[in-house]
Amino acid sequence: MGDLLTPIASTTEKGLVELATDSETTAGLAVQASDLKLNPPFVSPTLQGEIFISTAYDTVGIVESPSMVSSGAFTLTDGTPAAGLVFATSVAEDATHGYYGQFDTTTTTGNSKGLDTVYKQVRRKYNPKLFFKFQIPTTTTVRVFIGFVSGIPTYTLGDDYLNAKSGFGLYVTSGGAFRVGSNDGSGVTAFTASLAAIDANPHTLYIEADEAGGRWGYSFDGAATTYITTDTPASTTQMAFVFGVQTNTAAIRSLRIYNVKFKETWA
Repeated sequence: MGDLLTPIASTTEKGLVELATDSETTAGLAVQASDLKLNPPFVSPTLQGEIFISTAYDTVGIVESPSMVSSGAFTLTDGTPAAGLVFATSVAEDATHGYYGQFDTTTTTGNSKGLDTVYKQVRRKYNPKLFFKFQIPTTTTVRVFIGFVSGIPTYTLGDDYLNAKSGFGLYVTSGGAFRVGSNDGSGVTAFTASLAAIDANPHTLYIEADEAGGRWGYSFDGAATTYITTDTPASTTQMAFVFGVQTNTAAIRSLRIYNVKFKETWA
């Protein structure tokens, strides 16, 4: 490069330069304005994942999300790193609704089964969105929680799982109705009125945060999204995604999971 009349450029002298190819790292070459290192394709990175039921792996629900799952990012209730796998008690097919993974408690009163993500990156400011299709086959003496919670998740659900924690999610308590509960990290949980009486049919839940509006919203079974602005998790509070089922009697209680989708975007 260069000739006798035109010097080679340096940090102190004008002259000829050699352009680097896209993403090239060779020393002494000039980076072009169109280089992907300067203009990444994902201006707003997205954290997203999906839990689906795999017949190929029999009793294993697979978390499919390279950007979301690191080693041990998903943990079983006994604390064993799942390394990207969610182990259901069993897998079966519903002729109408498709395959589901079933999470069963034991017959010990108070026993729980479920999943928590120890990767706590859910924040309102990232506008998280969660879609969940589920079923509770036995509707008496059972507790269920599906949603987001701060702190270290546990599976002793009780009737006020979010007490003194930040969180937002769907509840089934010993009262026997579907409700949404929310908490800003102080005191008892604020509950909505009953969304529907508990039954054994499949249902869908949609949760979203709206940072611009300073609010959280939910939709049960495809209804219009209802927003809540008080007693909800703050903009920067870190939370994890959790679902769980607890038996309130000396018998097995179950939670069936058909599909879970999650998305969170930040600038």
